[in-house]
Amino acid sequence: IHQHQTILQVHLAWNHDNMVSSQNLRLIKAFILMIVSSVSFFHASASSNMNYNAYNYDMTTPQFTPDGRLLQVEYASAASHHSSPLVALQINSTWIVLLTVSQSNTQQRITLFQENPSTSSPFHSKAGNKESPIAIAMSGVLADNLSLLQKVLEEAASTYLKFQKEMSVVQAAKTIADACQQHAFGGGMRPYGSTMLVCGFGKSDNKPLLFQTEPSGAIFDAGRTAPKSKAIASVQWIIGGSSATQRQLRKKLDQALERMKNKVAVGDVIAATSKILLKETGKNNKESGDNEKATSSPSLEVVVLSATEGCYRVTPEQLEAILA
Repeated sequence: IHQHQTILQVHLAWNHDNMVSSQNLRLIKAFILMIVSSVSFFHASASSNMNYNAYNYDMTTPQFTPDGRLLQVEYASAASHHSSPLVALQINSTWIVLLTVSQSNTQQRITLFQENPSTSSPFHSKAGNKESPIAIAMSGVLADNLSLLQKVLEEAASTYLKFQKEMSVVQAAKTIADACQQHAFGGGMRPYGSTMLVCGFGKSDNKPLLFQTEPSGAIFDAGRTAPKSKAIASVQWIIGGSSATQRQLRKKLDQALERMKNKVAVGDVIAATSKILLKETGKNNKESGDNEKATSSPSLEVVVLSATEGCYRVTPEQLEAILA
C-alpha cells in the first residue's frame, strides 16, 4: 500500500508540473504575440503618419496630428508672412529704431504704449513721449493684433491700480503670449494670427529689450538670440515677410551697416536702412505678383526708442529731410 501511495504522489506531481509548464508556455506565447502586435501597430501608425488627411485636423478646434503638429497654429504663424518686413535696429546699445513699409496710411503697425494708464490716452498718439519706453510692433491679422493690444492695455491698468507701478516690457510680452497660448490650445477658439515684437528698456540697467511673441504662445528673446555684430549699429530682429525675404534683407542691411563704420548718427542709420527697405519691399511685391502692393505708393513708418529720451515717431516731413 505504501508503495502504491508513493507512485500515485509522483504521478500527481508530474501531472501538476506539466500543467504549470503548459500554462507558462501559453503565457509566454501570449506575451510574445502581444509584443509582435504592438510593434506592428506602431510601425503601421508611423508609416501612415504622412498619409493622414489634413482636413480632419484643421477644421475643428486645435488638435494634434499623428505626427505631432498643430496645423491651425502653423496657419496662424504663416499670417505674418503676408505683412511687410519690420526691422528692429540697435544703435550703440542706447537706441532702438523700428522701421517698416506700410501700404496704407490709415493703420500704423507700431504702437507707442504709455506706461502710466492713469493718463488720458493709454495708447500714445502724439509724435513724442518721454514717459513711454515701450513700443509694440504688429504683423499678421490686424483684428487679432488689436485684440491683443487691448489685453495689454487691460493688464497695464490692472497692474497700476493694484500695485501703483507701471507695466514692464517683460510683463507686456508675457500678457500677449499667455493670451496666444490660451487660444492655441483652448477649446472652441482659433489661434491668434499675430506675431508681435515688444521693445523697450530695462528699468534698472536701461538695457535694450526685444521680445517676439508667436501665435503658439512662445516668446523669443530677440536681444539674446540675434546674431552678434561688431558694427555700432546692427540688425537685432525682423518680423513679417517670408523667411527668404528676411534673410535677403538682413544680409543687405548688415553689409550697409558694416560700411558705415563709425557713423553713429541716428539719422544716417535711418536713411541707409530706409532706402534698402523700400527697395527690397518693392522688389518682393513685384516678384510675388501682388499688383495692388506693387502699384501703390508705400509709406515709411519709423519709431525711435531711447531709455532716457523715451519713444518718438518720426514724422513724414522729417523722413523726407532724412532721405533727401
